[in-house]
Amino acid sequence: MIYPNGFNNQINMMKKLLLKIAQLPKKHQLWIINQLPDDLRKKFTSQRGSDLLQEAKVFNKLKGALPKPPLNNLSDNLPLIAQQLTDTSTLFTAIILHEGQFNWTEPFLNQHARQQQIRQFLSNNIPDIKEKTRKLVFQTWAKNQLFEELLEVSHG
Repeated sequence: MIYPNGFNNQINMMKKLLLKIAQLPKKHQLWIINQLPDDLRKKFTSQRGSDLLQEAKVFNKLKGALPKPPLNNLSDNLPLIAQQLTDTSTLFTAIILHEGQFNWTEPFLNQHARQQQIRQFLSNNIPDIKEKTRKLVFQTWAKNQLFEELLEVSHG
């Protein structure tokens, strides 16, 4: 299904949030739901939120059976944005690093589990992608980041 620009990101964020909440004990899940504003709590209930939490709990158990990718032991001196990039695809990460020209790119790469693949994309594949496409990917990603984080990363 095709959604308006940015809507897919909201859905993905909601899925990740549900998966994280589903890992918590039922008591804590209920506490979180009770903290929602009334309108969001009603929306949660009307959209089968509790059923989705149950499905997410089952999915978490299945997900645990899958082999885990190598962990990225990124140091705490890297910004939150860098740590969030560890959960993205290699190509996407390479595009963001190329377009962002961040001052933390090298430390990030040196600590990343997929360092070689990202470097290979940066040197071999990224130049082949149209500039307009790269910029659009970066702009879409940047829109979903907190303004304060981007400002801090861009200007130290």
